Amino acid sequence: MLTPRMFTTLPKPLKRRLFLSFLSFTLVVPMGAVANEDAERLAEILLANDCKLTSEVAATVLPEAGFDRVRSIDASRTLMMQQRAGFAEDEETLVLLDPRCPE
Repeated sequence: MLTPRMFTTLPKPLKRRLFLSFLSFTLVVPMGAVANEDAERLAEILLANDCKLTSEVAATVLPEAGFDRVRSIDASRTLMMQQRAGFAEDEETLVLLDPRCPE
């Protein structure tokens, strides 16, 4: 069992992944048409940004596109479940896995 004290000593990337996993179990995530529509919009945003979004860029670009934090997480999770996106090695950058993306 992970205690709050143990959580505070974990590296930041691991904290982020654990937190997102926790959200997936505690939030009701709409996996219907809205989630797929948001995932498609996020994929288009990724394509327009060289197929990647850093946390800093996402903090500006996604709200401008109408995404709040929850919708951003839901859309990125949908793309990841569809194996169309993943995190870069820095654990901070969302990368689109698409043939149209540069290697």
